[in-house]
Amino acid sequence: KESLEKWLNNTIEQLVGIATAGSSPGGEDPDFDGGRNTRGGGRVEEKRAVRAVATLSWIGKALAYRGDRVASPSLKIIINLLNTLITGSVHHSPHVTHAAAQGFGVIMADEGEWRFSDVYGVKVSKFYRQRIFLQNYTSLMTSVADDSKTIEERSAKRQSIIKTNALLALSHLMQHAPTTSVKPKLPKLIPHIMRALGSSSVSPTTNGDDSKIKTSLKISALFAVFKLLDKSMVHVDPYSDILIDSCLQYAQFRSRKEVRIVALKCLNVLANLPYHKLHRWKRQVLNNLAEVLDDPKRVVRKAARECRNTWYMLKGNLKG
Repeated sequence: KESLEKWLNNTIEQLVGIATAGSSPGGEDPDFDGGRNTRGGGRVEEKRAVRAVATLSWIGKALAYRGDRVASPSLKIIINLLNTLITGSVHHSPHVTHAAAQGFGVIMADEGEWRFSDVYGVKVSKFYRQRIFLQNYTSLMTSVADDSKTIEERSAKRQSIIKTNALLALSHLMQHAPTTSVKPKLPKLIPHIMRALGSSSVSPTTNGDDSKIKTSLKISALFAVFKLLDKSMVHVDPYSDILIDSCLQYAQFRSRKEVRIVALKCLNVLANLPYHKLHRWKRQVLNNLAEVLDDPKRVVRKAARECRNTWYMLKGNLKG
């Protein structure tokens, strides 16, 4: 047992070293060019760093599941690293920063491709998601909300990368943390999450690294909002136009059927808003969902049919 713990600690130490290699503290990195730097094998170092962050995330997930005193120090090292890669003053490529943000999704999620198989007798420690959410909320939220950094301290592009990935990490935490832990934070979280969903610079069909990162943020934010929608309608109400528009976009997101289903279910729940907020959207929703009725996946067609029927039956008073 002691030799296994020693091996684990050595492995984590080596991976942390790889993940932070090539970082540049302080001012703007002279070689920073959006992750496409090729000086001195920079591209190779970047790929190694991304893989190291991904490996650390899965190790962190296993340690979080275990949840005992032996696992806690190593898990803390990994969580602190992910947090620092996203919010710290040390410069990393957008790919490494994005991998760190996705790392929170790996650690927190418990379904689909991010789930450990029950075949191997996996036992999950209680409350670990709540603990990770509360430990990281403040620093991530500070990075999202902080507009005080000057151009001399941090470039506009760097600031945008930090905010995008901090929001992505927060949306992963929101999506998987217990609702009782997230609900008190909603008044501060929802405006930023909705701003990410309403970003006009991002489209589900655009290409490029920046667009892919921001699209992954919008999808994660949509999942987080859907999970909390029933309990946060009062907070979502002012942003109903943004949310309906995003749901219509992602109801036809071809890459993942899960995204289309969540977008349709979210639209179905939004039909409970006051009618005067929905009236101007009714025709567009019905027309767009008519196309989704031909989706190749039966489960998506079923969700589209139910959602369209709900919107078709909407009637009410146009006065607010």
